[in-house]
Order: sequence, then C-alpha cells, then structure tokens
Amino acid sequence: MASLSEAPESTPGRWWHWVTGLDYKGRLTLPAEARGVADGASVVRVSSRGRAVVLRRDGLGAVTPVDRRCRCRVLLPGWLRRAAAAGGGLVFVAARRPDASSVVVSPVDGLDAVADELAGEVE
Repeated sequence: MASLSEAPESTPGRWWHWVTGLDYKGRLTLPAEARGVADGASVVRVSSRGRAVVLRRDGLGAVTPVDRRCRCRVLLPGWLRRAAAAGGGLVFVAARRPDASSVVVSPVDGLDAVADELAGEVE
C-alpha cells in the first residue's frame, strides 16, 4: 500500500461535502459555503430525487422558507426528517462549487453502501 505522502495530488472537486445534524425541529442550518443557494432570498425550491432532496434558488420544486436570521436554516420534508432521525439526526450535505447553486441533502444511511463498495465489502 502506498503511503499517503505518495498519493496523487487532487484538485478541488465539483462539490463541497459535509455530514451535519438537524436541529430539534428538523431544520438544517446550511454550512457557510452552502448558503449561496439562498443568495439573500427568503425562500428556496426543494425537489425530491430518490432518497435525497435538492435545494435550488429557482426552478422546479416546492417553496420552503429560509430563516436568514439563523445562518440560513431550512425546514426539510417530513420523510427526510424521519429518515435522518433514524440515523441519529445526521444528514449528508453537498453543495455545488463555486456558488452553491444546488445543494443536495440525503440521510447518512446511504453512505454505508458507498463505504461498503469502496472497502470491497459489497455482498
């Protein structure tokens, strides 16, 4: 196995990534880099994509308010809040670089399959 010092240099990807928690009401406080999705707006559009939701400034999707007083808190759909609660209240968040024009939010339970595949433990 090659040492980490021999790992190839990587360039920044197209997405920023986080695992973060929801507050007690099921709201997501967007990480700083992801707040561009609101871009000063009081609402964002939310659309479901399988077991994830996509937040966008405009376009298709249900309108959901953005709490600008509290670092861009967004209320997520009930099914996603319940799925996150089952996983300890955590969600995976990805924001499109460089301006967070799209933000994807998914329960963390989907990360197990990714880790299994990367570790070669797929059954």
